[in-house]
Amino acid sequence: LDAQGRRVSQVLVMDALFFGSSLKSRMQQFKKANVDRELNKAYVGFSCVSYSPVSTGNWGCGNFGGYHDLKAII
Repeated sequence: LDAQGRRVSQVLVMDALFFGSSLKSRMQQFKKANVDRELNKAYVGFSCVSYSPVSTGNWGCGNFGGYHDLKAII
């Protein structure tokens, strides 16, 4: 908590790749190059966060077509 009793927090913004709605296009996110891209992006982004815990929400899911389980593993 800060001096006024508010919870200290940070906002981290990362872009998400768009995989579309078709199964064929959504499966592209499991390719090694795309997983590596997301891992590198998450590593760099989260290494700047000085508070924990960290919550990503449904990063890249929803309209972007990302799989929740894959994002959770990343």
